[in-house]
Amino acid sequence: MTELVVGVQHIRDEVEALPTSSAELSAVGAVGTAPNASAMAFPLNVPVYMISSNETMRALLGTVGTLPDAIRGVAGQLTNGLSAARMVIVRVAEGANAQETIANILGSEALGTGIWALLDAPNDLSVTPRLILTPGYTSQFHWRGVVSVPVTSGGTGYTVAPTLAFSGGGGGTGASAHAVVSGGAVTEIVIDNPGEGYTTVPTITPTGGGTGLVLGAPVVGSVANPIVAGINAVLERLDAHFFPDGPVGNRERWLAYRETIQSDRINHPMFVDVVVTDSAGNYVTRPASPRVVGAYVATDQEHGGRPFHSPSNRPIYDIVGVSPPVPFSYRDPNTLGQEILGANGGIIVKGETGVEASVADGGFVFWGTDNCGENDNWRMTNVVRGRDYIELTQLNTLKYFLGRYRILTAVVFAVIDTMRKHLQWLKDNEDILDFRTGIEPSKNPVEQLRLGNLAIMFRAEEAPVLKKLTIYSRRMPSALDTLIANVATQLGNAA
Repeated sequence: MTELVVGVQHIRDEVEALPTSSAELSAVGAVGTAPNASAMAFPLNVPVYMISSNETMRALLGTVGTLPDAIRGVAGQLTNGLSAARMVIVRVAEGANAQETIANILGSEALGTGIWALLDAPNDLSVTPRLILTPGYTSQFHWRGVVSVPVTSGGTGYTVAPTLAFSGGGGGTGASAHAVVSGGAVTEIVIDNPGEGYTTVPTITPTGGGTGLVLGAPVVGSVANPIVAGINAVLERLDAHFFPDGPVGNRERWLAYRETIQSDRINHPMFVDVVVTDSAGNYVTRPASPRVVGAYVATDQEHGGRPFHSPSNRPIYDIVGVSPPVPFSYRDPNTLGQEILGANGGIIVKGETGVEASVADGGFVFWGTDNCGENDNWRMTNVVRGRDYIELTQLNTLKYFLGRYRILTAVVFAVIDTMRKHLQWLKDNEDILDFRTGIEPSKNPVEQLRLGNLAIMFRAEEAPVLKKLTIYSRRMPSALDTLIANVATQLGNAA
């Protein structure tokens, strides 16, 4: 290597804290149907990037199916100077019935179809969708359906599968199944449709194909929505959150639906639909989830894209009603709305003028703060999304140090200072309450350091949503003593 002989040479070799590069958590991912869409602009099972205000793209998507309303619902919440949401659209084929469409939305991991197509967006589109919805196809589930049918004895001589007829079950309907035959015997009963409403165990009568088949008592229970049950792996890989619409209008049915969900990335299933007007001025019912996601986008954008704030107690625009209306009071814990919120659900409630305990004086207001996970320390959606933001921002920034530097004192301090400056900025903006960063010697043994593994600790506390104020109201007897003392003093002065 040739050395400089005469001149001035500068070598920048100091190790400094880096400015942080913030993560984006407000891009929307919508998977659904649009049968009349341009196949060139929106090919099936391919993520397509668009902004919600792009009139050309919206026209190419058409007006039929769930995706056009999803975009409308998100865009309708962008007020106060907010113009558009970044969106990733995945169009799937509309099936002959809801079950087929749900299967298309659920898609295949191996083929990258349906919800799995969202995983291609970061590489293909340079945008990561982290607010996910599949409107219109998350409320379907089987309440008190037939979950399974055991085979007690497979019988003999079955050259073809017997037909299976369901009867009884206390008013339940819709269950169907077929038998699997191997070696002349029935080996398995496959549930084709669990049906619904079986308050007692139904009877199954096999006919034809062979003899000796004995079936055990069918197992009755709730069967989860396939999309809600299957989306968590996608959410984990994207660090995303899902906003489902639950079954509306029936308390017991919604509670049974809620019991089928456990994930801190699935958030406050909605108990209501919304009523909007279509292009002809007709009143039509549509899913609430796009409006809720739009409220999240708007709230994030109002705070610089930082997702530490909840859109609860925020008006929902571009709707003319909710279906069904939900009784709610800020003072009565026995209202249906309070019960749904207590079970981690979401509601939209109409305001009432002149009613102090109503949600508002007018308009339609969203309430929903919780996810459907099990850990109360991470119960609030804004807290989990806020921690996602911190960790993804650290990943985006600190990866610069990897491989470029060795584990030296200056490098360790540069990494910690990078983290500290970002956390201090979040604290100064009241996104977090406080934080700590540092090194724990017990987590950095010599053998790990020699392998290039450095462990750094940070702690932070996101601010919880204010959900309840408890105000203690008491009488003040000392005021009466003061009254008498003042009267006595004035009487004395008058004398």
